Amino acid sequence: MFLDYLRKFVKFVAITCCGVLILTVVVAVVLRYLFGLGLAFSEDLPRYLMVVVTFLGAALALDAKQHINIRLFVDKLSSPNQLRLELFYQVCIFAFLIILIVQGIKVLPIQAKTDIPTMRGVSLLWFYVGIPLGCVFMTIFLIPQLLSNFKKFRNREALANQPSTNSIWSIAFICFFAAGVILSLVSFYSGSKGTFFYILASCFAFTVAIGMPVAFCMGIPGVVFFLISKDLPLMSLPTLIFGGISPFALMAITAFILTGLLVERSGVVQRLVRFADTLVGHLRGGLAHTNIVANMFMAGISGAALADCAAIGAIMIPAMKQGGYDKKFAVALNTAASVVGPIIPPSVGMIIYAYAAGGTVTIGGLFMSGAIPGVILGLGMMAITYVFSVRRNYPVTEERKNKGGLCSRERGFLGSDDSCPDCGWNPWRCLYTYRGRSYCRCLWTLCRGGGHTKDQVERLDSMSL
Repeated sequence: MFLDYLRKFVKFVAITCCGVLILTVVVAVVLRYLFGLGLAFSEDLPRYLMVVVTFLGAALALDAKQHINIRLFVDKLSSPNQLRLELFYQVCIFAFLIILIVQGIKVLPIQAKTDIPTMRGVSLLWFYVGIPLGCVFMTIFLIPQLLSNFKKFRNREALANQPSTNSIWSIAFICFFAAGVILSLVSFYSGSKGTFFYILASCFAFTVAIGMPVAFCMGIPGVVFFLISKDLPLMSLPTLIFGGISPFALMAITAFILTGLLVERSGVVQRLVRFADTLVGHLRGGLAHTNIVANMFMAGISGAALADCAAIGAIMIPAMKQGGYDKKFAVALNTAASVVGPIIPPSVGMIIYAYAAGGTVTIGGLFMSGAIPGVILGLGMMAITYVFSVRRNYPVTEERKNKGGLCSRERGFLGSDDSCPDCGWNPWRCLYTYRGRSYCRCLWTLCRGGGHTKDQVERLDSMSL
């Protein structure tokens, strides 16, 4: 019961901070570009709130076990060994959180004396408190998971009845990374001062290999570096974390992620796929071309390859398998097509590179430089796909061959599947109606060219499109 109320409280605070963040940015943009005005705190408030939202969101993700982790090696081990590794990294995370809580509390009195120049009377204390507070929430959510796994580990009979197959390669890789950590530490304490990099690299590789969430895989090696270094006080750790999360330029990344999530949840992805199919579906291997074009459209929304691969692949891979395409070809094509995500703007990678370059390059310049190469890359993949489709005789219907084109009466330019009730398919009359949706449904008449028949639309819908 206590955990349920705590989850609701953390969600409420995180959503409130996120709402204030988004509202501040939107109002600042409107005032700047429409009225030539500006808010003094339009940069400081959002980026400091981002720190609070990050730690609260990390706590909720840890509670729901939704942190990103790599289980390439762990999934090939037996259930008892997986439980042992999970217990081990949960103990490491617990120790990491305790260190952050203690050091975060120590730094609060110092930040209470530091006022924000653009927000008079407001100190950094109110934003720095998000670090120890978020770590406290993560610790509270982690303890029940740790106790549950410990009880399972003590139940020897249940562990003995579970499958005990192990991959020798997984064990070898995990032991190799563990040996790297031990050897680098031994070398360091033996007097070799040039092993800091090897310690960090081996710690990161080992924590990733055992399935630890990637967020903690990046934090724990840093704490290890602080612990073995006598020149860096642990008290500076919260300040470095705060400075690493709060740069204003990196806020665009979260906006792209939010936009991609909204697009996926609102059903726009399905409409993008349908629109892409009306553009290139009449070619040989139409669904394969649709996959590439849909990934190009999605690249202009999310800015990340993984988001494109997941959103488009969930729709297109089952459809291609049902349409007679080879499963390996469908998976490889979707993976390759999602690569245009970081190239066609907006791009998360370009933002990070521009920030790391320290102002020598502009984000806008990188965006402009990636637009044309991204389109050329997509067209090149379509050309290769066409060759494969002809050689493997991938399906295309006779109706699509004969008609082709951008849109049709059954499947409109923006993916609508019924006629306009206001203007009877007349776009000029639709312009004067009060229903904006009717105008979208009538755009098909601006580019009459055939496309899908009604049977084809029903066939596409049956294939999860």
